[in-house]
Amino acid sequence: MENTFEQLVSFICEETGVDLIHINRETLIEEGLGVTGDEAINLIKNFGKRFNVDLNGFQYSLYFYPEPGLLVNYKNVKPIRIGDLEKAIELGVLDGKNISE
Repeated sequence: MENTFEQLVSFICEETGVDLIHINRETLIEEGLGVTGDEAINLIKNFGKRFNVDLNGFQYSLYFYPEPGLLVNYKNVKPIRIGDLEKAIELGVLDGKNISE
């Protein structure tokens, strides 16, 4: 049986097309994997469904830039790592309280 991290990495590769070799617990989803905008929202929603993680308190706009080309005021986003998703699986919830800074 795969452990949680291996299952998560497999899921991330499946969802993003990123090669397994480029993913570790410190990999940033936005900058490291290039997942942003609607793709990021879909990734996190699918993550919640796959791993039964409550996303009700998660604010996408704090962690991901909007779709490229949209006329919006860009602000810096907070980092979110693969390790944060692993922790969310263990806790059953993904919100700002359990994401490392």
